[in-house]
Amino acid sequence: MPRRSWLLVALGALGCAMMVTVVPAQALEYGFPPPVVCANEKQSNELVEKDTMLLGPSEGATVTAGTAVTFSGESGVGSPLTFSVASSPALLSSPDIDSGPGTLQPGTSTYTFTSTKAAATPRTIYWDASFARTLKDCEEPPVTFTTPARTLTVLPSLAEEQAAARKKQEEEAAAASKKKAEEAAAVPSQATCRWTGPRSRCRATARRRSS
Repeated sequence: MPRRSWLLVALGALGCAMMVTVVPAQALEYGFPPPVVCANEKQSNELVEKDTMLLGPSEGATVTAGTAVTFSGESGVGSPLTFSVASSPALLSSPDIDSGPGTLQPGTSTYTFTSTKAAATPRTIYWDASFARTLKDCEEPPVTFTTPARTLTVLPSLAEEQAAARKKQEEEAAAASKKKAEEAAAVPSQATCRWTGPRSRCRATARRRSS
């Protein structure tokens, strides 16, 4: 084969190798072992997970007790989001406050979930969103992706604050009254005297002092 033909063949092989390197997803469709195809799909899904984000409430936001809270998130691939609300990060996998599927907002990839339980009690709560995807090239159960958790502080309502203030005042007044009574009981009586004689003399002295 002429030298020029060998050069063309080499360049053609190099071009094919570059195509396989640049477009691995297409190359995997042609005779690659299933484990390799599955690994490639998992890697692609890890990138998809990064496109999923929480929208609101923001980290560290506050709400008033007794109000409904709307949680929202954006799905990177349009997969439905499920929201979880718990009293601690460890309980988000099995939420003890509230959970449920989000509602897709028309014309967007945003899902929302409104909870009337999240702000029922003043405290700090935690929430996140997750979605499941089936990897078609992997013979495995669906993979669940979960966003990092956020915190939300539930503040007492005005009525609760006023009730707490009244209770504090009552407790302080009761404590002051108790302290005053204890101090009065600790003061020696006028009938008490220091002496070393007959009791009748001490009693007479006490009566004179009190008169």
